[in-house]
Amino acid sequence: MKRLSILLLSVCLIFGFSSIFSDGSAKTIVMYPNIDGLEEASFGYQMMALALKNSGKPYQLQLYPLAVNTERAFSLLSEGKLSAADNAADSSLEEQFNMVPIPLDGGLLGWRLFIIHQNQVEDFAKIKTLQQLQSKTAGQGRAWPDVAILKSAGLQVMTSSKIENLLKMLDRERFDFFPLGAGEIYGFLRFYKAKLPNLVIENSLVLVYPSGHFFYVNKENTELYADIIKGLENAYSQGSYQRLMSNHPFMKEGLGKAQLATRTAIHIKNPLNSEKFNAIDAKWFYRLE
Repeated sequence: MKRLSILLLSVCLIFGFSSIFSDGSAKTIVMYPNIDGLEEASFGYQMMALALKNSGKPYQLQLYPLAVNTERAFSLLSEGKLSAADNAADSSLEEQFNMVPIPLDGGLLGWRLFIIHQNQVEDFAKIKTLQQLQSKTAGQGRAWPDVAILKSAGLQVMTSSKIENLLKMLDRERFDFFPLGAGEIYGFLRFYKAKLPNLVIENSLVLVYPSGHFFYVNKENTELYADIIKGLENAYSQGSYQRLMSNHPFMKEGLGKAQLATRTAIHIKNPLNSEKFNAIDAKWFYRLE
């Protein structure tokens, strides 16, 4: 019987749709991707935990057992091996999945700071306009919708499937800057800094476009979709959404160090945003005071 229980639990961990009985009540497992090996430190994971906690339903959040990149995560989601995943707003993803219309990060994904090689610090300090930035090449994840956004603004983009690979490429100066959201960039760089000491965060610019991290759920899983919305709305009403936004190490460090109001802002359009995105209540988006 013990071996059978272990087998059933393993099946739950892999497929994410079964229920377990740990305290006498059924708890539906929500399987979430371990993006780039960040595990439970991931902001998306912690926001999902908050949403499920406030949903009023007996969910149990689990990490997928293998580290995956964003492209692989959405492949697993389409196969039903994950319950949800997060990514930037993207109308093409909305065609395949239900996008929960609440940004996890207050839209800070669209406030992009740059990781650069220390050899480029003086060059970037001279940049004040989009036209000047167009002389530089950006790096981005291959499956990220930001690739199309940057290209639509006339920026050159080089891609790779893994963040770690992109940082190594930047360290070798194969491209010039790696734009990441203000709420994630300091945490990501700290995670890899020991191996790549030549990389720094540029301190004078912010590239701004309407965006944000959102949860995506299979269209057939309408119950989970509705419960995530309910949980996030409840968390917002109680103030716990705002507290996580302020206190998560990545977000807290980003908002504290970025000094967004002091940076030269370069605004570009986001051609990927859908009517659903444009209808989101402004209360969910970060804005300068």
